[in-house]
Amino acid sequence: EIMITGHNPKKMSRLVNEVSKIYVAEVNLKVERINKRLIGKRESELEEYKASLKDKLLDAKKKLEDYEQRIEAVRLAEEKDIGKAVTVKSRLMELEIERAELLRIYTEVHPDVVRVNSEIDNLKKQMDLLPLEPKGRIQLERELSDHQKVYSALKDKWDEASLKRIEELKGLKVKSAEI
Repeated sequence: EIMITGHNPKKMSRLVNEVSKIYVAEVNLKVERINKRLIGKRESELEEYKASLKDKLLDAKKKLEDYEQRIEAVRLAEEKDIGKAVTVKSRLMELEIERAELLRIYTEVHPDVVRVNSEIDNLKKQMDLLPLEPKGRIQLERELSDHQKVYSALKDKWDEASLKRIEELKGLKVKSAEI
């Protein structure tokens, strides 16, 4: 409340109005400075958090790329060994047919049956050693997709919240109350 005493009420009213206008302008200037500092601080915090999410996203992409490279190396190795795999599979089928024929004549303990069983076991072990696509790839693809979705959603929400906050802070002004 501003009070000024004097003999001319009109002059005193104008003087009070001018003082209140100057006071309101000063308060608005201070509020604007505070708002700018708050907005700047909030924006920098949001940018830092957004950057950390972006780093996580890039890390997930890097992991996926590493897995892709390993998978490609495995595929190349498989292509080189494809002839060997076909040969092993066909030999395995031949031995199983031979074993079936031997078992019609002999028992499991016969030396020929034991030899064929041993060869079959060795070929099955070779088949187990053939490279296959890692199961972790699917998990990494899901993780990357999840990180992308979360990053996009949070980025959109933060941009929206940041704009809304800026609008709210810009709207804070002291209104003058003229007499």
